[in-house]
Amino acid sequence: MKERIVRTFRRVYNRHSFIETDGLKLYVVDRAESEDGEVEIMDKEDDSIKAVCLENENNIEVFFDGFKKNALPITNKLYSKQCECAILPREADTEEWLLFIETKYATDLARAQKAEADYPNRMVEQIKATVQYFRSKGIIDSEKVVHAIISFPNLVNEFNSWVFPLIHKDGTEESVLDIRLNDKIIIRATNHAKIVNEKTLLLLS
Repeated sequence: MKERIVRTFRRVYNRHSFIETDGLKLYVVDRAESEDGEVEIMDKEDDSIKAVCLENENNIEVFFDGFKKNALPITNKLYSKQCECAILPREADTEEWLLFIETKYATDLARAQKAEADYPNRMVEQIKATVQYFRSKGIIDSEKVVHAIISFPNLVNEFNSWVFPLIHKDGTEESVLDIRLNDKIIIRATNHAKIVNEKTLLLLS
């Protein structure tokens, strides 16, 4: 799968941060406000910024594709909506897990829940658009089930229960089960996940 990703984005290579890494814990951060939109994966925690933490006690080597601005081109002047990054086992092909992450650095719960910002719907929309882009380019099969995290790294307490079900502007609800069935995405609002092995990934509370 790594080769398909690199091949698909060969003409916009400079808009992707391709990294192979391992470590007992991996930390994903978005430095958009301080370093020109760079999304990073690290094997050590950085006290200056909160992160999405991936426990990796079996030291599985992963391939990280960090998306910079306009990383998913549709035409020369049109780009897909995108999340922050995609992560997968380095040797993944078709059966292994694939994780997409979208973060928002709201400083507290009140800002995360601000109605005008509509973060939950916007974040899920970005995840869905990225997954659909990967499907449309043949990176993953149309039937493959993938994983996704929407994260508020600055929030300490559990927040999945107020993010889901999503409440759309027309009043309709969309649950994690709806997204699993309709979009083939296992999604959770969390800052933590656990890599068990190349074929098993757990999204934690």
